[in-house]
Amino acid sequence: MRFVASLCAAAVVVAAPQPSFAACWTASEVAAARVRDFDTMLMVSALRCRHGDSKMLSKYNAMVKRSRAALVVGNTRLRARFASQGGQNAFDRYVTRVANRYGPQLLLRSIAWPWNRRSTR
Repeated sequence: MRFVASLCAAAVVVAAPQPSFAACWTASEVAAARVRDFDTMLMVSALRCRHGDSKMLSKYNAMVKRSRAALVVGNTRLRARFASQGGQNAFDRYVTRVANRYGPQLLLRSIAWPWNRRSTR
């Protein structure tokens, strides 16, 4: 009996209409996400490399100043996208997920890089 009840509950969940936030992203939202992704990649790289290249962080900051208008437009578009999914918290989770994709990956590359090169001797 419990199995049948569970099966019926699962069928109701599957058949239920998807919430509005499950809709496809618009072209402008995708473009905004790509800009955010690129900016985050550059930011994480600048922070990771700031000790090896003292100009890296200042170059990143200069890029942000030059591109501030485009970055603000993109972030505004993304915040609107996540407004129906939890507002600022949903946006913050998204931004953190994007940054986490680059953080560990770049750290592992920077740590492993010297040992990954083959000796030419």
